[in-house]
Amino acid sequence: MFFKKLDLPSIPENLKKEIIKDFEKSYKNPPPVSFDLYKKDSGSVSIYPMSTHLQMLLSRIYKNTILDNYIFTFQVVEGGEYVSPHIDPDTHRSEAYYYILNKGDTPAKTVWYKNLSDEKLNQAIAINYDNLEIVDELVAENDNWYWFKLNEIHSVENLSGRRLMIFCLDKAEVHKYIK
Repeated sequence: MFFKKLDLPSIPENLKKEIIKDFEKSYKNPPPVSFDLYKKDSGSVSIYPMSTHLQMLLSRIYKNTILDNYIFTFQVVEGGEYVSPHIDPDTHRSEAYYYILNKGDTPAKTVWYKNLSDEKLNQAIAINYDNLEIVDELVAENDNWYWFKLNEIHSVENLSGRRLMIFCLDKAEVHKYIK
């Protein structure tokens, strides 16, 4: 299994509007974490902080759920029509929980692949499509929570505009992102 739509409540619309305003403020500053280690024409993935106040509100909503031990941040995917196939580095994450705030201007999809070659693949660099076979894909819907497996080859395809998500960081692993 590479992804799962989670049975968690959606974020109330008034809080979602406040969250998006908070993101727009945070977005004005350079991202503390950005992964644009892929091909020149590939989009990038950046992580931005969320205000403590909003994190606290979300923590109350999702108390006693699978998200109980997480810090809420923003993840943005933008800057190209795709994000190259890659494997997220073990030093950062092997899986993640996301809430889709805005899936972008087109129905972007996350695609997972099987490597058809014997070549050992490096993490966090672009992987050529030539030796890959699609094994699963997902067009994520706005206002839903998902679990994604990220230590397998995956990409984002058909990307247009800005894909904005809430990205959950395990409290025990925050140090991997914030130096």
